[in-house]
Amino acid sequence: MKKDYLFVFSENVRLFLNRVRLEILKILSREVGLTTEKGWFLFQGTYHHVGVILFEHPRMLGFYNPSKTEIGLHKRFMLDEREDLVADVLRHEIGHLMTHLQYGEAFMDHGPCYRAVCSIYNWEEKVQSATVDIEDKGNPEGEGSNHETVIRRVKKLLALASSDNPHEAELAALKANQMLLLHNISLLNAAGLDDGDRIYMKRVIEAGRSSAKLMAIGRILESFLVSPVFNHGEGLVYLEVTGERANVEIAEHVASFLDRTLESMWTQARMKGMAGLRDKNSFMTGVAEGYLAKMKKTRSEYSPGESLALMVLESRLNERLKLVYPRIRSTRSQSFLNSRSFGEGKEAGERLSIRTAIQGVTNSRFLLK
Repeated sequence: MKKDYLFVFSENVRLFLNRVRLEILKILSREVGLTTEKGWFLFQGTYHHVGVILFEHPRMLGFYNPSKTEIGLHKRFMLDEREDLVADVLRHEIGHLMTHLQYGEAFMDHGPCYRAVCSIYNWEEKVQSATVDIEDKGNPEGEGSNHETVIRRVKKLLALASSDNPHEAELAALKANQMLLLHNISLLNAAGLDDGDRIYMKRVIEAGRSSAKLMAIGRILESFLVSPVFNHGEGLVYLEVTGERANVEIAEHVASFLDRTLESMWTQARMKGMAGLRDKNSFMTGVAEGYLAKMKKTRSEYSPGESLALMVLESRLNERLKLVYPRIRSTRSQSFLNSRSFGEGKEAGERLSIRTAIQGVTNSRFLLK
């Protein structure tokens, strides 16, 4: 599953997706011929539940994720009054769902198996097509250019935070965090009754299983005003981050940087005689502790007003997290740390500087997956 989908949640989104779920069940019942009951459908003696999620993407309008049995729809469908178009996009993705259940993940493309499934249900070529013509309604929230400016500026400051000059590096890190904080304060002040509860989520890393490195990345990302959550699919674990749009997109770049850098840091640590899973887990835990200790020192430079605003923003983020994860629960893992490896990791974390590349995204035709 690609990581570049930006998922959108709000009360209005929830109400829209409730209607979409009913449409999916109607198609499964009336056109596919399956038994449906309380949000589930019966296929070959087994009940399945299909999730639905709303997203933003420069080119994709829909997708089916087999690891989570999940259909994604582009946010612009909330504004499109053509119910027949939404239904056809859902049929397209349900075609992938049924192909997955009948033939397995290896036959998920738009090949002969997919087309055979669509033909069984008498779905026309327009349903099977991988492209859709749709009017570009732009960005109705009007927040695009603003958040992109913030992202560029924060990333430039993060680059300066890797300076060899300690004073310059600390000052750049402080300014990057203050800029992100001020952006979030402005969003908080501007939030009105119309979708003021909107929140975003991205799956920034996917892995075969959880690890101490993944946990360390999640903990470090908390300092960028996002809430990290580990969400499991079939044979996969996703590191998902939730928060305001700019925070989430910055966290995505930071996660990509950390995924590479923490492994390189461990390779260097092994030259000092550390080896084995326990040493690596201890080292990664130490890296997170060291980096967060440095960030705590940076935040001590905040003004009283900024510190209070940070508390309000973190509280609001925890509150809105329920829109994304209605039944979230926390788990604790107990591990025995090697004190030497942990100490080496903590020192490395205190020296760690986040550097991200500035990338642009181009828009083109819309696709279905």
